Amino acid sequence: MRFLAINGDYYGARQSGYVIRNGVVYRSQGSNGEDMVIAKDGSLSFISESDTTTDSLMQKQALAGSFLRTGAGRERRGSCFGK
Repeated sequence: MRFLAINGDYYGARQSGYVIRNGVVYRSQGSNGEDMVIAKDGSLSFISESDTTTDSLMQKQALAGSFLRTGAGRERRGSCFGK
């Protein structure tokens, strides 16, 4: 069995960077960072905010998105949201 736990409490410390929780966009002002995105079907992807909009994420059924530290999402194998 595998599972993933994410703490989203840090998002209030930043003024930019996408915030998506339970399919609702709380902040659409992007940064130059990378995000981890979870889709409603459970798939996990890594995106660059400079290459992707929140509108496109919502069209692809994004459930949650969290800012990652620089370089955390370098490998984008199997991504349904990224390039």
